[in-house]
This record gives sequence, structure tokens and C-alpha cells, in this order.
Amino acid sequence: HYFNSRLIASGGLTMYLFPNVPESPLAGLEMSLTLADMEFVIPYFLETYFDFVLKSWYLKFSAGYTFDLFLPINLSASCGINFLNYDRFGISVPAGFSDAGLHLSSFMTLKRWQISPKLSLLFTHKAIYSKPMLRASVNLAYSF
Repeated sequence: HYFNSRLIASGGLTMYLFPNVPESPLAGLEMSLTLADMEFVIPYFLETYFDFVLKSWYLKFSAGYTFDLFLPINLSASCGINFLNYDRFGISVPAGFSDAGLHLSSFMTLKRWQISPKLSLLFTHKAIYSKPMLRASVNLAYSF
């Protein structure tokens, strides 16, 4: 929802499947709400996620800047916290600091389709993973 040219809010519902992952449910169901300030000196986002299956509630603050090259290139940093204790893959994750990250991403759009590749360097709580983690992901979206 566009409140004005500066503030944007969005929400979503995502289902994650975890086949063949021991000590975890088969699926997770996550609700998200995002608020973005696009006209601040460095645009920032506040994102919150609640998973109904894992009973986890997460808040992430991220800020970044997009450079217009051949493709838009976005550089950003983020920090997240957990509001609730929860179990993930048989490991107890405490409330408090969750992760910090540096991200490099882009996106390409064709009609109503958008593909967004992303490369992230994550520093997580030791209960999640004890070393810095490099993660590559691709998001494919369709707008109705």
C-alpha cells in the first residue's frame, strides 16, 4: 500500500516446505508485514515475520542504496532480532539477537514477472550457525 510517495507498506503469507529435514515440521506458514521509507537519505525497511508453525516472531531492520547500472544493483545491511524463543531443526533458538548481514542484489522485470538474485554474508546467533555464512538466493515473483 502506498501511503504517499515516501512511505510504503506491504504484507504477505509464505509457506515453506522442509521435506526430509529431521526434527522439523513438514512445512512452515509465515505472515509478513513490511514498512519502507523510500525518501530518507538512505532508504530503510522494517520487516516483521511471524511463523504460525514454529511459533517464531522476527523483526529485521535493513537499509541500503540502489545504483542504476546496466541492471539495478542494491547494496544493503541488515540486523534482526527474535521476540520469542523457538525450536528450529531440533535446535533451541533464544529470543534476542538473531543475525546481521551484508547483501548484494539486483532485479529484472518482464511484464508482471520479477526475478531477484541476491548474495548475502550473514553473521548469525551461535544457536543458528556458529560461523559467518554465505547465502545465494533467487526470488521469483508475479504481480496480480
